[in-house]
Amino acid sequence: MDTYVSVTIHDAPLPHRDRMADIRAAFSVMERIEEAVSSHISGSDSAAVNAAAGFSAIRVGPDALQILRHAQRLSAISGGDFDVTVKPLMTLWDFTGEHPRPPTETAIARLLPWVDYRLL
Repeated sequence: MDTYVSVTIHDAPLPHRDRMADIRAAFSVMERIEEAVSSHISGSDSAAVNAAAGFSAIRVGPDALQILRHAQRLSAISGGDFDVTVKPLMTLWDFTGEHPRPPTETAIARLLPWVDYRLL
């Protein structure tokens, strides 16, 4: 997910083996979520949503649905400053590539109709 994750257990007077089990469980949840919503995994719900964007509605699993609903709420609260549908524009910049670059205004204008959390 291009995300750094750490787990810290506070106030845990548990034996070491129990703390380690809790840490493994936390990372197991993160792996399950990544499988559902990572745009880097071709079979994920996120990849399916991106492929169907603007063409058809699709069903997603409960993890993806919960995350997308929360993302829509955050998008609404921010007035669209945070927009979960921004991937087409991010692709133009090639943020994760070797040579990220600002796109032309024409390229941005061409993709803006595809970016709108309200249409998710």
